[in-house]
Amino acid sequence: MKKYPFQELLDVGCGTGPMIELLLKEFPDRSYTGIDLTPRMIEVAQEKQRAHISGHGDVRIHSCEEVSNMCKAAGLRVEKLEKQKGFRMHLVAVKASIS
Repeated sequence: MKKYPFQELLDVGCGTGPMIELLLKEFPDRSYTGIDLTPRMIEVAQEKQRAHISGHGDVRIHSCEEVSNMCKAAGLRVEKLEKQKGFRMHLVAVKASIS
């Protein structure tokens, strides 16, 4: 994460929040949001006092191009986007610079 400086991070498919928990230890001054398809995952995260994880959602994305277009529409610049096994993707996006 040092390679991609950030102030806010969205973890889509966060599960019980282990990635956010690790990042909080190294970057406690940053803002994190986690969403997951399974409400029980969010409940477990909240039970573990991971207050930054507060909701669930159903995100169905079918292509890297679709993700890239959504990022652009949201004012984000895609730094890295890789399709992985199944429907998984690895995405690093940052707020686009204002010209």
